[in-house]
Amino acid sequence: MCAGTRVSFTKVHSAGNDFIIPEDLAVPEEDLPAVARFLCRRKVGIGSDGLILYSVSGREALRFRFFNPDGSEAEICGNGVISLATYLHRVAGVAGRRLRLETKAGVRWVLLKGEEVFVNLGKPRFALESVAEELLDREMAVGDRQLRLNYVSLGNPHCTVFVDSVDLLDLMNDGRLIEDLPIFPDGVNVEFVQHLDQNNLVARFWERGAGITLASGSGASAAAVISIVHRRCESPVTVHTEIGKLQVYWRRGSAIVLRGKGEIVYRGTVELPAEWPD
Repeated sequence: MCAGTRVSFTKVHSAGNDFIIPEDLAVPEEDLPAVARFLCRRKVGIGSDGLILYSVSGREALRFRFFNPDGSEAEICGNGVISLATYLHRVAGVAGRRLRLETKAGVRWVLLKGEEVFVNLGKPRFALESVAEELLDREMAVGDRQLRLNYVSLGNPHCTVFVDSVDLLDLMNDGRLIEDLPIFPDGVNVEFVQHLDQNNLVARFWERGAGITLASGSGASAAAVISIVHRRCESPVTVHTEIGKLQVYWRRGSAIVLRGKGEIVYRGTVELPAEWPD
């Protein structure tokens, strides 16, 4: 990478989850983790919850890749998909209402209706691969407390914990402790959920590779699915984040559909360094 190389980008958010989408990034594959760390770092970089890359894959498909702020590559990101669809429609001029995305979690279909985006996230899986059994409402030691944990995979791993009030959380401490539990050898995304009524809940998020985020599309979907499994809610479920909301549709045996809206924050250029900082 040569000093002074400038990259155009668009910053997009969905319900407070913010992402960088570069438009002309040409770096070696082995440098992508460092690029993500550099661009996503707040205060000294652009700052975001992740870096989204896309490329054409066949006649009617796009390849979707997502890097966390720590440089790790995630399988899927629900709000990232919503944000990419918004970018493709409003900035890149991609026509058509249906998109086929190839992700590390498999093929995901996206439908645009006006400004709203509907993402088919596939069917949830409740079996924890490390122990080959379901982890639902399981009491486990977390630090010096006992918490009831619920696991679900949407292509990426999630642990949902019900709480009386999200305002009383030590989100950073509890999120980190759960992510580091030995039962999750590859880490896990964590959502803390406060039930409101049959179709509404409040959630706060700790994301693997990112830490605390204002929202999570797959996290909101996991929270809704677990709430439906335990008969606390029924579809559709509106998940209220810190500054927005997402809607989740799911019935047993079917695929999850996430409904949200992306917002263009700003567009600009960034100069890449001659060497990637640690």
